[in-house]
Amino acid sequence: MYKLTVNFIFELKSALHSGGDIVKFGVDKAVYLDPVSGKPVIPATSFKGLIRRHVESILKAKNIRVCDAPKPDAMCSETANACIVCRFFGSPTIKSPLIFNDVEILNAYNSIKTSTTISRFRKTVLEDHLFTAQVVSGSLLKTAVTGLFNDKDDCITASALLYIGSASACGIGAGLSRGMGWINFKKYEPLIDDTPLNSEVVNNKIREVLKS
Repeated sequence: MYKLTVNFIFELKSALHSGGDIVKFGVDKAVYLDPVSGKPVIPATSFKGLIRRHVESILKAKNIRVCDAPKPDAMCSETANACIVCRFFGSPTIKSPLIFNDVEILNAYNSIKTSTTISRFRKTVLEDHLFTAQVVSGSLLKTAVTGLFNDKDDCITASALLYIGSASACGIGAGLSRGMGWINFKKYEPLIDDTPLNSEVVNNKIREVLKS
């Protein structure tokens, strides 16, 4: 077995809102908090969805076959015939070999943002649609993705897909159209069995994936 670890760092360019089922008195939309530390984080599922969407978008632009996520009945059901995205990110019937972790927000501090809802047709503020949202500011976003593979080449392919998705991401969380959650890709560090993976090996695999 080969253990893959990929470390990520993003620069946080604006405050973000990552919602959850947290209820906070006096705030309509509270941010998601880690249940152990109580600190604001971005859920692993949100980060995984972000990376997957960007990978799917880029592969579709290259006319590479991918399924129609997130519709369960339009996604791959068997590993043997699965598209490359479902093979590595999973589907309702295919378990993903990758484990995503919550995204840590370094130097995080909370504030309250008041917003209104705009009518798409009248282009004016809707009455009785004033709401408050808790937002988080900080310096950097830090997380890691891990996975176990029988084949070393699968480790490299997973690394390539994670790079494709993360390097093209420019925002995370809710409220992107309101200027929230903008990020810059800063660091990508893939390791196989704790040994750094050569960047040229990853680049060659990226070129291979985008030509398949």
